[in-house]
Amino acid sequence: MRAFLKLLTLAAPLWAAACLHPAMAQPVLPRIVGTGPFLLVQPDGQVSIIGELDYLPHGDGTPLRRGVRTQPKPVPGIGDAVDAAGTSEHAVVALSDGRVVGWGERCAATGRSERNVSSPFLQPMPVAGVAGVVQVVAGKGFSAARTVDGSVLLWGERGAGRGGLVDATMDEECAAPKRLPLAGIVHIAAAQQQLLALARDGSVWAAGANPDGALGTGRSEEGVPPTKLPGLSDVVQLAALGDRTVALRRDGSVWQWGHELSERPVRVPFTGRAIAVQGYGRFAMLQAADGSLWGWGEGYGGTFGNGSFDRVSDKPLQVPLNFRPVAWFALNHAGFAWQPDGTLVGWGAHGFTPPGTPRRGHSVRPEPLIRWTPPAQWDSALRPWPAQVAR
Repeated sequence: MRAFLKLLTLAAPLWAAACLHPAMAQPVLPRIVGTGPFLLVQPDGQVSIIGELDYLPHGDGTPLRRGVRTQPKPVPGIGDAVDAAGTSEHAVVALSDGRVVGWGERCAATGRSERNVSSPFLQPMPVAGVAGVVQVVAGKGFSAARTVDGSVLLWGERGAGRGGLVDATMDEECAAPKRLPLAGIVHIAAAQQQLLALARDGSVWAAGANPDGALGTGRSEEGVPPTKLPGLSDVVQLAALGDRTVALRRDGSVWQWGHELSERPVRVPFTGRAIAVQGYGRFAMLQAADGSLWGWGEGYGGTFGNGSFDRVSDKPLQVPLNFRPVAWFALNHAGFAWQPDGTLVGWGAHGFTPPGTPRRGHSVRPEPLIRWTPPAQWDSALRPWPAQVAR
């Protein structure tokens, strides 16, 4: 509980304000993060892992075993997490004392590597040279952390973000944590090869890969260092989707820009007032003031939750839920929402095996997945990918 309270007060004030219903008091439920496999940041500070484990080790010290974990399994040795992030190859966790640990791909997870050693870290290892961290994010080949004083630290592979995040001309293959030229940052977001930062004054900064000017900085080079986005103000929340970005402004309007969209922010055609945004890839979701969820973009794999498997929509479509979520998450080809009674509902490629069904990990409509119970009651069996399951 102590770690969870610190999360609400320090690590993610915007997330807590926007993605949790204001009336939420009980129960206290896990957050779900990552791009697949997914990580559950539990109220007691534990971190559990679920989903496809083709390249990310389980974090328990055992050799990589490819397959799918259909029920959450706690990562040993982590009991005071306040935030976590991950990709298909590495994961990082911020602890309540301000330290960070990581596992998986060595350089991206910890900012250190050994010559001629390519094997991943099989269990959480400390990230040296960081302190006071309250939020972490992860992208392709890098990780970043926001500190309590509003600074941003970054570490990872040479050339990450096409050189906009880690210098492509440096002699070393791996960059240790370094402080970026940013200040007063209250939230960061990352996806693939981009890093976004929201400042206290409502301005947005972006760095990394910039295909066709997708970062929205007005610069045309491929790798962009941290740059303030022109013409965008009063932003209260960001979602970094990959080569696209979605921003929520204080007036409840939602704006987007990026590859095959626009080099400048354009308003999303939603007539209501939004209170939160999330997304990944080329799919985004918002929560309206009445609690309803809406998705738009490329909804492959059933992420619209309306029965369609492959659908593209420029206009937000409502996710058919019969309850108001107390928390929700839009991740890689999947959507999740917690019901008030502690039931987790999911749609798309969610990775779970719903109770009483032989299917694994996918649905085109919202369905109950698990009821929040102590981790000791979870089935942690690792099951191989069924040959008949479309991937």
